[in-house]
Amino acid sequence: MSNIKEGIPYHEEELEDARKHLHALTENCRKMLPKFPEKSPQHTLLLNRIRALEVSYEFLSDPARNCSEPKESMESILEPLASIIRKSQKALEKSKPHSPQVKRLERLIKTITISMEQLNLRENRMIK
Repeated sequence: MSNIKEGIPYHEEELEDARKHLHALTENCRKMLPKFPEKSPQHTLLLNRIRALEVSYEFLSDPARNCSEPKESMESILEPLASIIRKSQKALEKSKPHSPQVKRLERLIKTITISMEQLNLRENRMIK
């Protein structure tokens, strides 16, 4: 079991899966960027989501590293992640049980939850 700086304990396999998934999510979001006009709300939301996923990936990859984000911007990092969870939970409610979509959404929710928990722990340590 790994314990990210006295954080919530996760098995190393869970953390590795979360890192891989965050990387894949970031790449998928990057592929979507050209589909939206610059400065459109969708483009801005996607940029914010990419930034949040990148910070999450950085932290899960190297928890001892100093966070490049100032304390004030952590809220702007956590909100896109919370949005992903809310939207995924809504989609999960509408999905048929045991469908591939359910498995994908559950994995997404778990990945983002792990990263948010670790980012929240970091933010709490920064405040102290």
